Amino acid sequence: MERVDKLIERIAASTDPFQAKLGNKYAYVKNFGSRWSNKVLINEYICLNIAKHLGLTIPNGGICLIDDNTDKDDVIDYIDYTEDIKGIAFYSEKIYNVNPASSDIEVINNIINKEEINSIILFDHLIYNIDRHNGNLLLHYGSNIAGFKMYIIDHSHVFNMQHNWNCEGLQELIDKGDYKDKKILDLNYNEIYKYFHQLNILNEELLRKAAENFKIIINEDLLDGIIESIPKVWIYKEEDILKLKEYILYRLSNIDYMVEMILSYKKISGGI
Repeated sequence: MERVDKLIERIAASTDPFQAKLGNKYAYVKNFGSRWSNKVLINEYICLNIAKHLGLTIPNGGICLIDDNTDKDDVIDYIDYTEDIKGIAFYSEKIYNVNPASSDIEVINNIINKEEINSIILFDHLIYNIDRHNGNLLLHYGSNIAGFKMYIIDHSHVFNMQHNWNCEGLQELIDKGDYKDKKILDLNYNEIYKYFHQLNILNEELLRKAAENFKIIINEDLLDGIIESIPKVWIYKEEDILKLKEYILYRLSNIDYMVEMILSYKKISGGI
């Protein structure tokens, strides 16, 4: 397990992460016992591991520890309430030389992994992510790459219920068939997806290919392995995490429906 050597600054973002130093690298750390509950940490950890198995471009991350040896003396913290931030946390490595995703056609054309958007849109549907705004799709630039490299970040508010999921709530979503919801498209399309569609980067052939890849890679054994590696102190009720696994598999089993929904999606401004 990585240890957090120094907390630098609390970032004014939705889940109050810290910028921190872990060994010789810098990262964003979401701490144990925050006001957002440890389900934020579980969400990030599960999504990171699924994304990595799917081959999606996501910053390295994982489990880390904030303890008595972590330097907290000079941390800049805008939150004016008392909390104990020690414990097992989640971190995501900082990517330098990045900007939020752009709607500029020339920029999008120069993304070296732009076809990955087909897997990203399905990933967002699998995990029920309504928060794929341009700040959560970053473009990395540098002298060593011939264009931009696209990274996905921030999966703290997913699985429809965001950080409030539980066994009863997830079962209700399964029973009502929330895989039919168009909310993911309604909230993400205009800011991110549509520009890739306009260039025919987001297209039927690659969407169907991505869906088949999801069905090959994601299965009960994979999810069991990910869940087994979640720190036990993050899990309040075992039945909740088991129902979350069932919820992910239920959404996976309906991924072909999601493909058809994406392909048939229409907007006044021009949809897929």
